[in-house]
Amino acid sequence: MRILQSHADFIEYEPTKREIKQAEEVTKKKYRLKDVVVLFVSVEDSDDESVGKKAIDDVKNFLGKVKCKKILIYPFAHLSRDLANPNQVAHQSQGTSSGRDSKNLFEERGEIWEG
Repeated sequence: MRILQSHADFIEYEPTKREIKQAEEVTKKKYRLKDVVVLFVSVEDSDDESVGKKAIDDVKNFLGKVKCKKILIYPFAHLSRDLANPNQVAHQSQGTSSGRDSKNLFEERGEIWEG
């Protein structure tokens, strides 16, 4: 798993269309988030649940250091040449968030979490 993360004063984005058929429908509107950690994530073919759990711990640690309670997770295939199958990613993200509280810190799709 590769993650490019950035703590930003703000970020704006506007979903336009689904890139893969497994992706959910999105509301086509402009979003603006303030004081947010942006995570661009590539899940790799060799990743397993333990990799996802370590990523969650690392992100939580970073959030504590920068005193930020909001994240935006964006799937970003450009970080790896060894991408996992989208169905595998969905399965891993469900396994990663099972056993956790309802905040679902790590999802395979773009997600906003406020603690």
